[in-house]
Amino acid sequence: MYYFNVDEVKKIANALSDFSIDKIRQRLKFRGLQEVSYNHLFDYTYYPLVKYYQDATDQGNAMFLDFA
Repeated sequence: MYYFNVDEVKKIANALSDFSIDKIRQRLKFRGLQEVSYNHLFDYTYYPLVKYYQDATDQGNAMFLDFA
């Protein structure tokens, strides 16, 4: 389990927001993911993740993450 304090959550939110879609597309293409999958990945994974961290930052929340 990981704990991120308010400042760490803000740093993560900023880092996620700083990625350009073009840069992500280049990385996905390099890894062999088919381009038809990109929009699905952005709409259902990347954008919600960015919004989640931005909302947490706006509310001044820390967070726990468990990848078990």
